[in-house]
Amino acid sequence: MLTAKLIGGAGTGKTTELLSIMRMIVDQTGCDPSQIGFGSLTRAAREEIVSRAAEMFDVDPSVFAWFRTAHSTCFRMLQLKKEDLLTGDNDTSKWIAQRLRVSVSWKKLDDSGYRVCVGDEEAAGSLDLWDVSRNRVAPLEAVHRERVSAGLDVPPYATVRHFVEKYEQFKRLDGKSDFVDILGRYAGIRFNVSGPTECSPEGDTPSDVIAWIFDEAQDSSKLLDKVCRRLAYGPGVRYTYLAADPFQSIFGFGGADYRNFLSWKVDKERTMPQSWRCPPAVMQLGERCLRRMKEGYFDRGIKPANHHGSVTVEPSVERALSTIDSNRSTLILARCRYTLSAYAEILEQRKIPHAFINAKSDTKAMVAYNTFWKLQHGRGVSGEDWSKAISMTPVKAAGNEPLLRHGQKTAWAKGKHEDIDYVGPGEVVDIGGVTPAMELMIRSGQWCGLLDGGVKWYQAAQKHGANVATTPNVRLSTIHGSKGMEAQDVILSTDTSRRIEECRELDPASFDEECRIEYVAVTRAKERLIVCESEEPNSMELPL
Repeated sequence: MLTAKLIGGAGTGKTTELLSIMRMIVDQTGCDPSQIGFGSLTRAAREEIVSRAAEMFDVDPSVFAWFRTAHSTCFRMLQLKKEDLLTGDNDTSKWIAQRLRVSVSWKKLDDSGYRVCVGDEEAAGSLDLWDVSRNRVAPLEAVHRERVSAGLDVPPYATVRHFVEKYEQFKRLDGKSDFVDILGRYAGIRFNVSGPTECSPEGDTPSDVIAWIFDEAQDSSKLLDKVCRRLAYGPGVRYTYLAADPFQSIFGFGGADYRNFLSWKVDKERTMPQSWRCPPAVMQLGERCLRRMKEGYFDRGIKPANHHGSVTVEPSVERALSTIDSNRSTLILARCRYTLSAYAEILEQRKIPHAFINAKSDTKAMVAYNTFWKLQHGRGVSGEDWSKAISMTPVKAAGNEPLLRHGQKTAWAKGKHEDIDYVGPGEVVDIGGVTPAMELMIRSGQWCGLLDGGVKWYQAAQKHGANVATTPNVRLSTIHGSKGMEAQDVILSTDTSRRIEECRELDPASFDEECRIEYVAVTRAKERLIVCESEEPNSMELPL
């Protein structure tokens, strides 16, 4: 079996290279693309690679049955039932409330594949520590001790143990498993409060997979790494590729550790030679951030992009926001999410179209805005889009004047007009089912006042165009959430928090992770990086 590592720095084209590797495997072995497995940490990463692989091989996306998150693969191989899985949804929160008598819920940590428990402080803090200890395959008490030494606020160990033991007791009684459990069962790890122990792994390995590709391997926990190793050395597997950038490992708080990736013994190792994103000034700053790490840094020898770029400093975020060109792609990054809310308010006041990084542009409301906008400007729309627009439209105006003909909203909603695949500007009354009054509102642009958020979108579309109003070029994100993103311009807030700075001072591992977080932040920039100075007592000190 051939095992290989691919080290790809920021913007080096790692995903494109992985697709080339897939093509090479198919060409050399004559196998079917369905015999390739791709392991990712998140659904978003899976969807992107499936889409691109399907296009490359000219096949239906359903062919890639083993392009999955690790959790999904383990779930399938263990043949579990969905009703027995605690997924962190509302049903899980209700189950916790009934069993532990506390109110907690889980939320995903940006695009990491990890989650955090929120709610009752002691219970949430305890279950968080339990997740981390299991992901790291480490004793709970040892993880608790590390967090205390790092200056983090965690419940007393006796409290943590109390909640964890109750959680595990009721899971056993009710036959429940959570996402970490299924990784442990597949990897052959049994979890106990006193410490993990090895046991016989459950489930089989996929019999038809001859090659595995594990992407973003720097974000693997020790537990996830064990799952990948079991898959990689399964019967019939002839190729295993691991792709990662060790210095984009920024989810240590969830259990990720890039050293798991580096510990693989491989037959071949290759570093992507050049960044196609980061110009010299940006690349050099990123490397200076990394060189401050207390341990683990090594020079990968990656060349910067050939195009020109710049790193500038502004005295405040407010000043930086005033320079935004809404026609250029712009990322506004901050260490903490609450900081972004203040910046969003400034953009709102200045009427600059913007969206948070995970905002969707294909919502029913956005479809409705664009549908009416097109009709207003003399263009036709699909029957499907018209149906969504009608569903958002009130039957009557504020003055009780009918806007839709009787029964038309229901007819469109129930699919009675499925045969209508096109509605032109002059057909909205006869075919679309609106009244002449509504037709006039469409032509004049008054339709925007009928829809929630319509006026705001309409004003943005008038000034910047419908495309920018729907999918703004200006996006806001935490640094953690921006991994994998890029923009022509990046505005970086250097504000942090007392807790972050205290951890950085007390814990060498936290110090190094903050260096990597800074590297991820600055290397999102394709052309201009604007670093905003902070007047706050706690802030990044970038090596400018």
